[in-house]
Amino acid sequence: MSVYLDSAASAPVLDQAARVFSQTAALAGNPSSTHAAGREKKRVLEAARAEILAAAGFNPNDGCVFTSGGTEADNLAIAGFCMKNARAGRHIITSQAEHDAVLNTVKSLERQGFSATYLAPGKSGVCDPDALKSALRGDTVLVSLMAVNNETGAIAPIEEYARIVRENSRAALHADAVQAFGKLPPQAYCCADMVSVSAHKIGGLPGTGALLLRGGVKLSPVLHGGEQESGLRAGTENVPAAAAFAAAAKIRGEQREAEFRRLRGLRERLIGRMREIDGFCLTLDGSAEASPYILSFSLPGYPAEIMTTVLSDEGFFVSRSSACKKGRRSHVLAAMGLPGGVAESALRVSFSPETREEDVTEFAGAIIRITQRIIRKK
Repeated sequence: MSVYLDSAASAPVLDQAARVFSQTAALAGNPSSTHAAGREKKRVLEAARAEILAAAGFNPNDGCVFTSGGTEADNLAIAGFCMKNARAGRHIITSQAEHDAVLNTVKSLERQGFSATYLAPGKSGVCDPDALKSALRGDTVLVSLMAVNNETGAIAPIEEYARIVRENSRAALHADAVQAFGKLPPQAYCCADMVSVSAHKIGGLPGTGALLLRGGVKLSPVLHGGEQESGLRAGTENVPAAAAFAAAAKIRGEQREAEFRRLRGLRERLIGRMREIDGFCLTLDGSAEASPYILSFSLPGYPAEIMTTVLSDEGFFVSRSSACKKGRRSHVLAAMGLPGGVAESALRVSFSPETREEDVTEFAGAIIRITQRIIRKK
């Protein structure tokens, strides 16, 4: 018996997406070829592009650049936009709680002469809109703030950020929506000028993502080679993976409202059971708006490293923070100012539409049993 509760790291691949991948992979041809086989592959690719744009609330004539995942999409958005538009300004605003794909790209640009402001998240896990307004400068070229934090599930007010940026600067807004796409209403992130999305967070295949662009946004390519993806992403397109991504996006879009409600209920029930454990606390304060797909909590005195191992041995798969951290301490929780004991004992449980009520019930029972037999460190 195993219970998988780490879908924020990678969700189970949908059967429908796997079938579409297999069927498309069986087609011969390169989408850049002009013969009939190539044109068919091109047709499938453009249909997938249209599906992703529609699922994200973008217009059909907006841009969709297929990438190898959310990390490449973030790199292309930040580095590609800043290098293309450096004459307009060389100042970037982001937050201390962003994914490493954003933070390390911004740091790379700082080494190339750009400057950056890193906003601190509050106890609610997101940046204060007033702090964003105060940080804007005449030379601010880009603001990059994530829609849903991948560690805490905190939902950022992207619509408000977009209004502030547009009313007070000439900067573009990029939103990392990897944990929002297919889960939250598109209005939660589609007001940004650039949006990064990823397939394997919604049941598509790993190694697939996209950067969505509003009309008029200009980028420099990060990868150099051919003229694929409108000259913005060189290399033969992975048409089967793009088609599978589109299939997953369509399914998740149809399920989204019902699953949002169902998973919110499961999340609340799990919180209720966990309150039976002495010291249990949420990493976000009570006023925070959080995605029902992610629950970040702490059991001070029970080190997360030990808890994840013991839970895994019993067939329950959760994580300490982002899978990309590979066991390192969470910079997100540190940026929020959480005490060391709380941060070191923090666990992330994350759901998908495949998560069953009994999965949550069994997990709650297991972690209560485990804490009863592990000696709590004072």
